[in-house]
Amino acid sequence: MDLTDVKYLLRHCVEMVTQSKSSKENDVWYYFIHIPKTAGTSVRYMLYNQFRASEIYPNNVDYYLYNRGRYVSLKDFKVNSEKYITKKTKLLMGHFRMFPINNCKERTPKTFAFFRDPTYRIVSSINYHKEKGKRYERYTKEEILLMIEKKESQQMAKTFGYDSKKNNIAETLDRISGLDAIGITEYMDFSIQNINKTFGWKLSDINHRNKSKNRKDRDASIIEKINSLDMVDAIVYKHALKVFVDQCKANGIFVNH
Repeated sequence: MDLTDVKYLLRHCVEMVTQSKSSKENDVWYYFIHIPKTAGTSVRYMLYNQFRASEIYPNNVDYYLYNRGRYVSLKDFKVNSEKYITKKTKLLMGHFRMFPINNCKERTPKTFAFFRDPTYRIVSSINYHKEKGKRYERYTKEEILLMIEKKESQQMAKTFGYDSKKNNIAETLDRISGLDAIGITEYMDFSIQNINKTFGWKLSDINHRNKSKNRKDRDASIIEKINSLDMVDAIVYKHALKVFVDQCKANGIFVNH
């Protein structure tokens, strides 16, 4: 936790006390499907400036005080979804994959997610594990890659229901096409414009969060090893980028890519 975290924690504490009674039930709400290592933490803080604490799950009180600096697990969410999604909720965020959408028949949310070039998403994940994960700190990056490669090479695909045994990639891509708005980490400015145009918001970029301290992460050997993986996420990213460009064009935003 840093000063920005503390700032929003205090702000949300005050808002929850002073504004909770003013929140009304609403029909329109949003679900930010946070794929790890796609600048989602930066996006979370942008969203904190769009909504009041009583309208968000998790706000910073939920995130740091109740959940100890993480999202609740998918297992917990499935059991307690009514606790986290009330009729006053305007925004849900988490690593819950597509489950909340399938579970909310009365109020289907508007959905959005950020995607990232899978090679550098995995590089970022390796650095994160190396710097912050006690389980991995004694391993080299090459060793960490061997430990996480199966999960990480399918992370974005599995978020949208991909099952390697079924090889349901077409169904997975259809779900991605169905997102109301897509952001691409490498095109953050255009992504914010696309989301703002789509939802009528006023998000603005802030300092990127969770940047790796180790900037020697793009050496050829690691990238070559990652690119040699059987990476279904490469298919997902290519498709998400196409949908993103099409959405931007529809919103009068022209992306050079």
